[in-house]
Amino acid sequence: MKPLIINGEFMNLRDLDCFVAVAETGSVVAASRRLNRVQSGISVRLRQLEQDLGQPLFDRRGRGLTLNSAGERFLDAARDLLQRAEQARALLRDPHPAGQFRLGSMESTIAARLPALLSRFHADYPAVQLELVSQPSWTTLRAVERGELDAAFVSADAVSDQLSRQPVFREELVLVSARDHRPVKKPADLGDTPLLVFAPDCAYRARLERWAQQDGGAPRRRIELHSYHVMLSCAAAGTGVGLVPQSVLDVFADRDRLALHRLPRAIARDDTCLVWHPARCGANLAALQAVIGAPLS
Repeated sequence: MKPLIINGEFMNLRDLDCFVAVAETGSVVAASRRLNRVQSGISVRLRQLEQDLGQPLFDRRGRGLTLNSAGERFLDAARDLLQRAEQARALLRDPHPAGQFRLGSMESTIAARLPALLSRFHADYPAVQLELVSQPSWTTLRAVERGELDAAFVSADAVSDQLSRQPVFREELVLVSARDHRPVKKPADLGDTPLLVFAPDCAYRARLERWAQQDGGAPRRRIELHSYHVMLSCAAAGTGVGLVPQSVLDVFADRDRLALHRLPRAIARDDTCLVWHPARCGANLAALQAVIGAPLS
C-alpha cells in the first residue's frame, strides 16, 4: 500500500489497517488473526504510526491495549481513509457497477432507512440487479462471511474478525408499550409484562433481554414475532413491550397508541453498520458506499 501525506507526514495504509484492527478487536493477538499477519509486525506498525503522529493512540496495561482520547478521535478518520482507498481499488478492478448485488439488512433498516437510499442507488446505477434480504443481524453477518451476501446492514453488536465495517446510521432505541402501561425506568417496572422479541439472532433482542435481567429476577416470558408492524401493534394492544428504533416509530402510522420509555444510553444507543468481506469488494459495493455518503446520519 502506498503512503499518504497528512499534515506533512507520510502515513502508510498498512499502518492504518493495523491500527483499526487492533482498535476494533481490542488486542494485537485478535488483530493478527483478522489480518493474517504476525503479531510482532502489527506492534511495529502501531509504534511507527504513533511516531508519525507524534502521540500515543493507546493506553497500554500489560498486554492490553485500550484507545486513549487521541486514538478515539483518530479512529473514524482512519476508517474513512481505508474505505476511500478500497473504493478506489474496487473501481480499478471493476469500474462499471452492474450485475447481481446481494444486500442483507435488518428489517428496521429496510423500513426506515433504505427506501430513499435505494431509490437513489437504482437511479444512479440501473445496471445493478439488487437483491435485498431481510434477516436478523447475526444471521446476516454469517451469510456475508460465507459469501452468500455481498454486503449487509447490521447492528454494531454483531462483530466479525473476518469482515470490514463502516458505521452508517445512528439509532436511538426506545421501549414501547400500551399507553396505559406505568412508566418504565428499571426492569422491575415491567412487572410480569412479556417481552416482544424477534428470533434469537436479533441484536436488539439480546440488548432487551440483557437489560430486563439486570434486577436478577427470573427469566421473563417472551413472545417471538416476525415483523415490526406486528410488534408495534401487539405493544399498543397491551400484549407486551418491545425495543424499537426511533426511526421505525417515525414511520409507524399508529404511534399515538404507544407509550415510549427511554432506557439508559448503553442500551438505547446503537450504530447500524455496513459490513462486507475485504476480499470480495467490487464496483457494486463502491457504488453503494458512494450513495451512502457521510456516515452516521
